[in-house]
Amino acid sequence: MAKRLTVVLSQGQSQNPAKRGLEEDLVARLLMEPGIDATVVPHLYDLQPDGTAMLCLQGISGDMVVLSWLYERAARWILDRNDVRGQVGTSLILNEDDDEDEDDDEESAAGESDDDKQRVVDFRAPPSRKIYCIDLRADNQAATYVDEIKRIAAEANTDVVQLGEWIQGTPAPEQMQRYLEGDTAAGVGANGPGAGNVTGAGNVTGAGNV
Repeated sequence: MAKRLTVVLSQGQSQNPAKRGLEEDLVARLLMEPGIDATVVPHLYDLQPDGTAMLCLQGISGDMVVLSWLYERAARWILDRNDVRGQVGTSLILNEDDDEDEDDDEESAAGESDDDKQRVVDFRAPPSRKIYCIDLRADNQAATYVDEIKRIAAEANTDVVQLGEWIQGTPAPEQMQRYLEGDTAAGVGANGPGAGNVTGAGNVTGAGNV
């Protein structure tokens, strides 16, 4: 079964017509894309820890793309602070000004935090799902973001198909060769070929159930 990808669009704080137009165009296009679930929330800065929007984000278990008017690190910091965590997904859309100004965004996001107190969640390994944070200031064309989201979705589903083929008994020739040679380092152990990957398969299946 193909994995579904959740795309969260965090709206800008201003009523700038250009920004609103880009947001509306993006949502309209994403609703037409198969395998994509689009969700719109207010600006990440404005989300309350116990509010409906944050609870919605916390309830997403699979891979997620977050489109916001923030630099990547600042958006990821806000999500992590609210226990919306995952592996860092790498996007091909980059904001050239990211390195210069992202510290300002992060400081604003911190706001009146409790002097950077350590939280228990910081010591837990992040979930295996990926979170992609994309700055909407990088490009003013909706098509740029839609194409990148389609690329991310295709990449995730390519991984699922490859794993599925191996579990169903059609390993690649090099995998079969490692099995015949008894290469336990390749993930072939007492449970047979591909045993090291079956656990991962369970996580992939669960990730699709957003």
